[in-house]
Order: sequence, then structure tokens, then C-alpha cells
Amino acid sequence: MEFEWDIKKAQANQSKHSVCFEDVSQDLHDPNRTDTFDGREDRWKTAGLV
Repeated sequence: MEFEWDIKKAQANQSKHSVCFEDVSQDLHDPNRTDTFDGREDRWKTAGLV
């Protein structure tokens, strides 16, 4: 699986949350991850181990 993202948004996210998109994208490879739909924000949320 390949990922791409906006460089400026990635830099802003790292500054704000101290986490880079490269690291976070790895949790999508975790076979034990959990995926839940958040209807309040109309988006999917994934939690897994990196």
C-alpha cells in the first residue's frame, strides 16, 4: 500500500501532535488494528500498533 500527503499539512501535523504521517501510516499494516466510523466528524478512525 502506498500513501501520499500534502507536505505542508504533514509538517503542521508533526508540529502540532509530535507525530509524523510516515510513522502513523504504518498502523494500517497492523492485522489487529481497529477501524471505527465517527459519524460526528464523518470520518474513519484507525488504531493499531506501529
